[in-house]
Amino acid sequence: MTKQIPSYLKLVTDTNAESPAAVASEDLAAMAEVARTFTQATGWRLSLDAAGVPSENSSLMWSAPVNPGVGASPGHIGLFSSSEGAHEPRVHLEDAAALADATGKLWAELIATRRALWQREAELAAGVPIVSREGSAHVAQRLESVLASAAKAVGCDAAALYLIDEATTVLKLRSCHGLPKQRLLQPARPMRGAMADLEALLGHAVVLSDTSILPQWQTPEPFPAAVCVPVSSASTVLGTLWFFCGHTRGFSDDQVNLLEIVAG
Repeated sequence: MTKQIPSYLKLVTDTNAESPAAVASEDLAAMAEVARTFTQATGWRLSLDAAGVPSENSSLMWSAPVNPGVGASPGHIGLFSSSEGAHEPRVHLEDAAALADATGKLWAELIATRRALWQREAELAAGVPIVSREGSAHVAQRLESVLASAAKAVGCDAAALYLIDEATTVLKLRSCHGLPKQRLLQPARPMRGAMADLEALLGHAVVLSDTSILPQWQTPEPFPAAVCVPVSSASTVLGTLWFFCGHTRGFSDDQVNLLEIVAG
């Protein structure tokens, strides 16, 4: 018997969560200089392809999955004969392939380290012990999904969660949406001078419709418009939640209230 769903009930599947195997563009960009240096040193052109087997096969001489058998492979690594006369092969293909394989493992470790950092920051933000449950999304993934949904609901392009330290002297980014994951590697922001955060920590939402004419509020990201709301429990101030927009705009009272609910 088929179960009927009432017409007034709408079921929505969350599609904002990031796939664990996803490779961010900055992870590939970090290896671009390595690939150029590899070509200069060996004469072989190195390709790191997150999509799978390199698409261009005319000059492909060697290809293999990166770090196979160790979790989800971030992609394929390949060697091509260089089309530039200045980079004739200087080493045998076998030696170049061994070096390329080691480079691929380094790339995989870079991605794994960044992902581990992304997860740890979110665990610290959640402030609760993490219990592994097979098939359940990591708290980092769920937290980022919440930020993504809230940003979309009010027409923003990015969001960032900052928590204060025990000494209440700095604000550390713990989770973000719409910003490079590299932001998690940056040092904490000092509380001194962070006027918008300080005002929010007093319990007030701060709406910056045009950040260019309000530089004294110290917006942490270079966006034309932003909203900063407090994150707190019933008895403790925890940090601030920022939402950023790529163009100057105002925010209605209803939108600000929604963001305050999300922060809660």
